[in-house]
Amino acid sequence: MSNSKTIFNPINQYHNISEKIALVIKNFITDGKLKAGDRLPSERDLAPMLGVSRNSLREALKVLATSGIVEIRHGQGVFIKNHESEHLFKQYLDGFSIDKSKLHDLYCVRRVLETQAVEWACIFASTEELEKIKESLLLTKKELLTSEDPMDLLAKSDENFHNLIIKASYNSILEKMMPSLFEFLIDARLESAKKGRAFKSLEEHLEIADTLLDRNIAKARLSMEKHLTAVEQDLVEEKRHPSYRRQD
Repeated sequence: MSNSKTIFNPINQYHNISEKIALVIKNFITDGKLKAGDRLPSERDLAPMLGVSRNSLREALKVLATSGIVEIRHGQGVFIKNHESEHLFKQYLDGFSIDKSKLHDLYCVRRVLETQAVEWACIFASTEELEKIKESLLLTKKELLTSEDPMDLLAKSDENFHNLIIKASYNSILEKMMPSLFEFLIDARLESAKKGRAFKSLEEHLEIADTLLDRNIAKARLSMEKHLTAVEQDLVEEKRHPSYRRQD
């Protein structure tokens, strides 16, 4: 890391100084000021840069190490680990439980990201990649005829479909973000699948796949938006049902 003194400044007093130190370092990572493989200054140098005690700094580094954000190599120093932004995004989501308002916000984000993803897939994906999306869905329909666990099959197909589209969009940031969003929704999606939503989703996925193969951007965006809106509405209905409980 070059010229570390230019980014580390004294930290104002905080009710939990070690938490504040950890937050500052996380922000440096998400802002791109610290990257995977960078070595932090030594405790002796970093503590006065931040205006904190070495004990508080040491506690903050332990928290970051436990979270998988940094790696403490004894005798070498503290290093930023790979996939740090993905870790932070997942940690952010892990702090939430699913309720109606957050579910709506999440699907608003999905509509923005995934309608754009299908547009990019129409533009950038190869014909072979788009055919693979359609073929995976047709294979699922065939396997449903003999599957002993159709709900599990449909859940895996749903995840695979959306991941293939994200991959076909050729946007590296989306590839890092979306798995965490999908994981955040897994309980709600599984619960909804039990009520038949997964079968409807499979048909909607096939419609989207056809628009991708036609490279019809307008129809692809509209089909994805309609699909995600319908899924959200069904999930909201499930959460109104007294039997719905999120399994933590």
